[in-house]
Amino acid sequence: MALRDELARQGQWLFRHRSWLPLVPLALVLALLPWAPDPRVSPPHFWWDALCVGLSLTGVLVRALTIGTKPRGTSGRNRRAQVASRLNTTGMYSIVRHPLYVGNALMWAGVALYPRMWTAAVLAAAFFWIYYERIMYAEEEFLRRQHGDEWKEWAAATPAFFPDFSRWVRPDLPFALRAVLAAEYPGFLGLAASFMVIRTASDLIFLHRVEPHPFWLALFGGAVIGYGVLRTLRKRTRLLKVAGR
Repeated sequence: MALRDELARQGQWLFRHRSWLPLVPLALVLALLPWAPDPRVSPPHFWWDALCVGLSLTGVLVRALTIGTKPRGTSGRNRRAQVASRLNTTGMYSIVRHPLYVGNALMWAGVALYPRMWTAAVLAAAFFWIYYERIMYAEEEFLRRQHGDEWKEWAAATPAFFPDFSRWVRPDLPFALRAVLAAEYPGFLGLAASFMVIRTASDLIFLHRVEPHPFWLALFGGAVIGYGVLRTLRKRTRLLKVAGR
């Protein structure tokens, strides 16, 4: 099989399973956690927790700005195959070709950095680089077939992963918070749960007990409640429906 076809095949497989594959670097971080700085000797500082959470929330914001202005039938949380009834070239897609994956990378960067282990952070970054590189390749092959010269012109001028803010073009559609809430609650719960799991595992490894941490409990509890409420609204009502999204 030609390398181009093999990369596309791998990317398609990763795309279909991208809901659970981020658990791999999380498992890696947990496996290396016994070698993290001992909180009894080197307690974590508030500013470090704030930096990691802020980095992850920046990723949430990037995803929200992307999802909130995209039209129906384009990028999102579809699992089985790529969808692109039209080509997004405005809003977040005017400054970078894969804004959702930029958001994901920022979200998981905060999680990987949180235990203060550079080895785990570098290994997690390497995993995501290989992982997203192949998914992005498969998606771009699909878009090339779907949109031809229109895609080639846009791709030639728009960076793949590192945004060029000077290219910003106002999105065609106004921002819709309801569209974001309808799509992003599972990801936010996964993010909060990842921080909570690492914090709890660290307590068990080093303190041999689970310490109450009001901030992490509030973050995780709020994410669980938000998940339950938003899932119910999405499944049983039309409150989160937005025409054309």
